[in-house]
Amino acid sequence: MQRNLIGVTPGASVGAGNMTAQTKNKAYATLAAQYTLKGHELIQGNPEDGAAASYAVRFREQAEQVHHEAAATEATLLWSKSTTAASDHPYLAPDTTEAAPGAPTEPKSTQGRRRNVRRVKVAGTRDTTPALALVAHKGEARVDSRLLATGLCNKHKNVIELIERYSDDLQRFGVLPFQTEQPPNDKGGRPQKFALLNEDQSFFLLALSRNSDHVVKLKANLVMSFKQARACQDLTANEYLPGYHQLHDRAQELAAAATNPRCFHMNLNKLVNKAVGVAAGQRSIAGATTRSLLVVANTLAAKAMEDSKDHREGYQAAKKVLDGLGQLLIGGSA
Repeated sequence: MQRNLIGVTPGASVGAGNMTAQTKNKAYATLAAQYTLKGHELIQGNPEDGAAASYAVRFREQAEQVHHEAAATEATLLWSKSTTAASDHPYLAPDTTEAAPGAPTEPKSTQGRRRNVRRVKVAGTRDTTPALALVAHKGEARVDSRLLATGLCNKHKNVIELIERYSDDLQRFGVLPFQTEQPPNDKGGRPQKFALLNEDQSFFLLALSRNSDHVVKLKANLVMSFKQARACQDLTANEYLPGYHQLHDRAQELAAAATNPRCFHMNLNKLVNKAVGVAAGQRSIAGATTRSLLVVANTLAAKAMEDSKDHREGYQAAKKVLDGLGQLLIGGSA
């Protein structure tokens, strides 16, 4: 028997048999949220315990399991209430509508009813599941609530209301920052409020939704996005940070007599970002390929400044070599 981790055996029925479907679904959502919270607490409370992460994964799997049971319960209820359609039902009646001259028509059978036309996704058509581009907020990878709303096929207004309703629970996973931004192509009007959620917060939010096809796709995209962000952490520690410190240690030596040394460091970072094609403030969530290019750019700039006498010569030497890198990578110049 699978271990009961928080007092409820996975697969067990939630509540009494006389509960309404709406009440049962609410109970399932609450239980799934409890599993997600418990997994987070395990990792937070036992950061050095290797088993904590394993149990946290099991909690997430149990959250998924109770969602599946909720969907099965609802499907069974709907099926039990269904009846066989009468032969004269409007949806089964022959289609006698005449198409306009020259208009394309669907194939029809000899009885006049429409055939079952198989609808397939044409290669190259747009998928409604958004590409989850994470953003950096104070060095942490986060996802915009507007992207989650699109993936949930819901209005962002409703998602924000849900986030605000469960804000106390969400803040157990970390700071919950809200921001405002003017809607695109909007002349005037009220700025749009949105939230930036970390990995645990976003999965807690999704635990409150049923596992429909688009929600499952969203979860898969979210898992992959945060997985890639974590994969860059090792590269950051082993290669990126040593090269970054090498560049700025040399910059510190050259800018010793400068009026504003900090400005020299900032300008070097701008040269590196432009050569590689990284927006300001987005290094922390750059992918592995981009992070590797940052390592190369930092190393080249530090090497170019080795023989420079001051920060002015150092800047020009770094700009020259990063110009070449930028033209090679993105056809631009630093």
